[in-house]
Amino acid sequence: MNNQKKTGSSLFLTELVIAILFFAVAATVCLQIIVRSHILTRDSKELNTAVSACSSISELVSGAGSFEDACRLIQEVFPTAEEEPEETSFTLYYDKNGQMTDSGECENIQDIKLSHDENFIYCSQKFTDSSKDEIIYELETVHHIKRRAVG
Repeated sequence: MNNQKKTGSSLFLTELVIAILFFAVAATVCLQIIVRSHILTRDSKELNTAVSACSSISELVSGAGSFEDACRLIQEVFPTAEEEPEETSFTLYYDKNGQMTDSGECENIQDIKLSHDENFIYCSQKFTDSSKDEIIYELETVHHIKRRAVG
């Protein structure tokens, strides 16, 4: 009789250990899914901010009638932009919420380089993560000047 009680107790203990291991594995898998979901959400938000910011600049340049007009529009719409006149480039800084900020508090940096010839304005943009020094989004556009001047 004593042997049956010991066997039943050890069998119950084995079942309990197996159940605990099963729930531990299930919890680990669920935790990995939650963490991966958070990372994807964060990356998606950064990419959305980058696409929106680069598209805004591209639209400004597209609406300009001349190269000088494009530079002036960028300065007017984005007064916090740091300008490098000899390279005709601008730099904008964004915080973790996608709002423009100072260079000291930035999470992301948008570099804009403009050049032109007789008929076209060339706009090259890079949106980078300042902490990882990783490019999130790049956009290169060409805008025809004469088409705007005629219309």
